[in-house]
Amino acid sequence: MPREEKSKTIDDILNSIHAQPTHDIAKNLEAYDAHHKPENQQKLFNELFAPAIDEFYNALKVQLDAAFKGAGGDTAKVKEKMPEVRKALVESLKKFFAKAMPSALEAIEGITDAEQQYRVLAHFYDTQVLGAETQQDAQRLAQAGTITLQQYVAAIEQGDLSVGQIKEGLYMQKAQHARQARTGLNEKAELHYIAGIPAHRLARHLKPEIEKTHTIDDIAGYVTMGHEGLMEIRNALKTGQWPQQRAGPAHYGLKAKEAQQQRQ
Repeated sequence: MPREEKSKTIDDILNSIHAQPTHDIAKNLEAYDAHHKPENQQKLFNELFAPAIDEFYNALKVQLDAAFKGAGGDTAKVKEKMPEVRKALVESLKKFFAKAMPSALEAIEGITDAEQQYRVLAHFYDTQVLGAETQQDAQRLAQAGTITLQQYVAAIEQGDLSVGQIKEGLYMQKAQHARQARTGLNEKAELHYIAGIPAHRLARHLKPEIEKTHTIDDIAGYVTMGHEGLMEIRNALKTGQWPQQRAGPAHYGLKAKEAQQQRQ
């Protein structure tokens, strides 16, 4: 997947992903593997998402310091001055998207009102970067410790936070947001590379490799399994590790051939 090796932004990576036709299963799986290589995953975190979120946080500090300089600085309460907070967030989000996903900035071209800009950019950040496209997604992320930007702003509006507390809270979320941004991109890659393949075709493609080491006891269950189960089998055969929440190969209607031979 050479083009993705040189990708600099989310836009570049998605363009590279979508350039891969979905009809060639072998090439799709090869591209999926390349995207998920540990070195590529580290590169996404260290060279794309972490620096972009640093840009966001550093810009936010500058904007908040300027907005509340004469009002107490870090000790200033912000509940009655949310327009200033949202203006600061807008400028910070512009820094993030300029580095990570420039196409998002096209959506606010011609919009001059800061409140409207905030609504657009915060929505894109939560949905397109963090992957919280529904309220249920946002709740799931919150349970795992990742608070979306709009959730955090809602908490500011409902609470009695100071400038300093806002800085600290967002600083504590930096690593979670970088990891979740990478996860969100990985999900988009999987959606294209894997979900675009009809599940029954993926099952037929993987069957010869599976049968090198396992027998398929439940063939009907196998061919109707769906993408998630098929990819779990494939990943387990590649790594030798079955998902902890599953009961090994038996969960998928498989039986290891070596186990069969030992009983004979």
